[in-house]
Amino acid sequence: MIASYTTSNSGESKFKEAQQYLADKKYHEGIKAINIAIRKDSARTDFYELRGKLLQEVQDTIHSKEDFEKTLKFSQNDSIKNQRILELIEWDLKKGDTAEVKKLLLEEVMLYKTDSIKHIQTVEYAASTFLAIGDTIHAIQLFSHLEDQYPLQGRFKNQKGVLFSLIKKNNLAIPLFKEAIRIEPKNDQYYYNLGISYLNIKNKTKARKFFKQSMELGNKEACYEYRELIARTRYYQISRCCDGTSSNSIGRGACSHHNGVCRIENVPYKEYTITCN
Repeated sequence: MIASYTTSNSGESKFKEAQQYLADKKYHEGIKAINIAIRKDSARTDFYELRGKLLQEVQDTIHSKEDFEKTLKFSQNDSIKNQRILELIEWDLKKGDTAEVKKLLLEEVMLYKTDSIKHIQTVEYAASTFLAIGDTIHAIQLFSHLEDQYPLQGRFKNQKGVLFSLIKKNNLAIPLFKEAIRIEPKNDQYYYNLGISYLNIKNKTKARKFFKQSMELGNKEACYEYRELIARTRYYQISRCCDGTSSNSIGRGACSHHNGVCRIENVPYKEYTITCN
């Protein structure tokens, strides 16, 4: 028979009781309850996690840290460890402890080494979390890791390029986007991102080229960027009245009630030659 977390002697009821105490901010009562639960079932990693949280709330950081370490040490497989890490990351993010979040993320990326799909998911999650807490460099390093492991996938080169572009290192982003395009020449987003990088360095000629290619592959945002770059600048004239107002009429009588015409101004506007549906 498979062991269940809900048997009468498993400690589950005391665990739930302790969870409620944590929610109610009755931390000492929660510690008493979770201690009973651990005595009944010392193999439950979520028990140690909960006790660690309760101990942290009463400023017992030494024992709290010990319990968080046990949570990960006693995890029997990557799936359980992943669940514990994600819960601890969420907890530390709420507490504003980014240093601890970074440590946990580095443990997270070591999981699922024999399962490429899950490993990629964990590394991408870690990269996005590093980015969310303002650590772009670590995020780039993780995408470099994926790029090295899966050299025939353009997406990791593209993601790394986007991050370089965000920190204004377009000279490093451009070759990554080009390599991603070489691998996946029908991916409209890669052409668009390359166009953005060229636009960032004021190379409108090349930006226009890659926006056009992205647009032709169906990228609507690229269409808008391309439309702006090929728009013609036209002008219409207005009369600037001597009291500071303006009139769309031209001629001596245009500002007859506003102290006369002081000057004629040319006002620019854009004439678009394509539409983006």
